[in-house]
Amino acid sequence: MRRTMRSKVTKTGKERFYTIFAFFVIAPIISIVLAFALVQNVILPRLEEGESTISNLEEGLGNIGDNNYELDNDFSQIEDIEDLESNPNDLTVKDSDSRNPVTVYYGVQIGNFSSITNAEIFINEIKGNNINNGYIVNIGDTYKVFAGEFQAKEEAYGFLESVREVYEDAFVNVVSSEDRLTKPE
Repeated sequence: MRRTMRSKVTKTGKERFYTIFAFFVIAPIISIVLAFALVQNVILPRLEEGESTISNLEEGLGNIGDNNYELDNDFSQIEDIEDLESNPNDLTVKDSDSRNPVTVYYGVQIGNFSSITNAEIFINEIKGNNINNGYIVNIGDTYKVFAGEFQAKEEAYGFLESVREVYEDAFVNVVSSEDRLTKPE
């Protein structure tokens, strides 16, 4: 048998420069461009989706003020100070032209779906995970699954901790009673 020895490949100074340039200049630039594209096209749209939910609700509430709505506990219309002391955190808003109050509260958002059927299936799933107060809220063309309704933000965050044991992506969001489709049983 014949054995051949491999000769060592020696690189010239120019080849070494190209190698160093490729690894220390070109590769980092490509990494930065890819990371920027990932942030712009994947991460930011998901963050903006959550912010748009809150801003859509706040825009809707802004319209409430424009349509001559007034707070239940408006100081100028309180006849008895005991009314204010009995429920200082009442977030109910009344339309002065109609008798349908709109309540705004905090809930823990667990899911977001494009069809109500999928949202209803998810409600049954969360019931299986011992979260029995789930409900669906329709905002725009999406159906959001929430659990719990709290007047105080601190209570919602307390409940969020127990929900995150099962659903890590859950978060606290503002809910309007006029967008709500199904009520917890």
